[in-house]
Amino acid sequence: MANLILRLSIIEKGQNEAEKSIVTKTLALNPKNTVAEVATLLRTKTQDVPGSFLKMGPNSEYGLFLPKEPGSKGGIWLDPEHALEDYMQEENAQKIENQMSDEGTANMDKKVYLKSGDTIEYRKKMRILKVRTFDNTMRTLMVEDSKTVEALMDVICKRIGIPNNHEYSLASTKDAAHDAQINKKMETIKAKLHTEDEVNWLDQHKTLREQGATEAEPLIMRRKFFYTDVNVNKDDPIQLNMLYEQSKHAILIGTHPVAMDIARQLAAFMIQMQY
Repeated sequence: MANLILRLSIIEKGQNEAEKSIVTKTLALNPKNTVAEVATLLRTKTQDVPGSFLKMGPNSEYGLFLPKEPGSKGGIWLDPEHALEDYMQEENAQKIENQMSDEGTANMDKKVYLKSGDTIEYRKKMRILKVRTFDNTMRTLMVEDSKTVEALMDVICKRIGIPNNHEYSLASTKDAAHDAQINKKMETIKAKLHTEDEVNWLDQHKTLREQGATEAEPLIMRRKFFYTDVNVNKDDPIQLNMLYEQSKHAILIGTHPVAMDIARQLAAFMIQMQY
């Protein structure tokens, strides 16, 4: 079988989390080589390059990433145990990506498969994720950069101890109102109302990297779906407090309108709890 010519680029983060390629090598590879073997070969070939590995951790912390197009944040992570030839056919590449996905379906609007001349990125698989909940608790976690937001919610909720992870999601702290294009006829009405449209929810089916969420930007974890109160564990103070703070905030800003008599009762309960 003919050699596969690939450009392998080592990506590291510089100041202000700006990513840059610190070294690029063009290698002629046997398609039967595993992804793990290619990663090891890359480190061997570049170990004498000044500064290339001065700030890098062990090989186990890194992975090979195939962008769907040059410079794209979307793409697929190559499984270390698979051979390069497994990714050289579109059907095989999609099947592997489906298997690696927690939901069994990969989110790729453009099919990605490996071919000679492609550039593969050697980058860190783990990233820092800062999550702020509505009780103003900030948590810092190490998570896999390859996971979608939906898959990350399972990890985050398990760390916090929340069982119903499918009801929660992440939102950006950026003001979505500035980004949204609002119909001019609705501007007057919207100025007097607060709705969930103001919440800048992240796409459940994309990774944080695809959506431009940096390690320095704290994300808000909040309940997105309210299926039933049966899922609320009344013996879990963390979940109860998060739900209480989010519900209180929604009522105070008008996202969840309530009748005046109910508002008085809720205000009385708050006074009793706080004073």
